[in-house]
Amino acid sequence: MEKRYDQLHKDYKALQAKTDDLENRGRRCNIRILHVKEGLESGTPQSLLPTFSLKSWGPGGLQSPPTLDRAHRAGPVPATGSPSVFPRTIPLLPGEGAGSASSQGEGRLEFQGRQVMIFPDFSAELNKRRAEYAEVKKLLREKEGVRYGLVYPARLRVSFQGQEKMFDTRRR
Repeated sequence: MEKRYDQLHKDYKALQAKTDDLENRGRRCNIRILHVKEGLESGTPQSLLPTFSLKSWGPGGLQSPPTLDRAHRAGPVPATGSPSVFPRTIPLLPGEGAGSASSQGEGRLEFQGRQVMIFPDFSAELNKRRAEYAEVKKLLREKEGVRYGLVYPARLRVSFQGQEKMFDTRRR
């Protein structure tokens, strides 16, 4: 009985990992935009994106707005008196993944005087795994000549003096 339980548990974990991977690969072309003032879209989020895209990336940024499949609110409408900040999830068409739509850390994105943040739209589980590296990334940010980044799904790539290493787990 115990052997059977162990095998079922192992199969369950494998299926869970596969499902999580499929969910996140399906979200690959989605981006999440934070800190856009409530009500600016005047009707639909699709109407705001062309204006937002070109103005936010500034000169030398996007030459034309990304092709939009659909856009929607990713959370509840804030109650009266709440800050007018909300997330938007925007699935871009294939070939325009989240990496090509974001600034990749180059300067600040601003729209109507507010800093706007853009992130890939990963599942909550994957975001937790990626957040485990926050402390390590903070330490690496302080080091001169060190380049780093997170690679899908949750692997840390560190480059220093021409050498590159990949880490699957956060180690102390």
